[in-house]
Amino acid sequence: AGFPMTYESFQKRKACLYLPLAGSLETGQVHAFRLKVPEAKNVAVVTGDQWNQLLLKDGVFEGEVATQEGPVEIYARFPGSINYDCLLEYGSL
Repeated sequence: AGFPMTYESFQKRKACLYLPLAGSLETGQVHAFRLKVPEAKNVAVVTGDQWNQLLLKDGVFEGEVATQEGPVEIYARFPGSINYDCLLEYGSL
């Protein structure tokens, strides 16, 4: 229930989440991710120790990811930085 936890970078970068909107994701299931992150060079869904890069299509990053046990986080990398900023975090079910 609820929404995923957002970090400062999510608001600061004016990101917009389309999918998934639930606060927790079922472990072992494939989930569709869609979000707009203005100016981001890369966006990745991190689950377990797997970094899953989302594809940019028409200004929206999207992809399908099978989640592992533990939190699921979305990170983005912006121009001029080699580091990724955490945008969102989902719990797991």
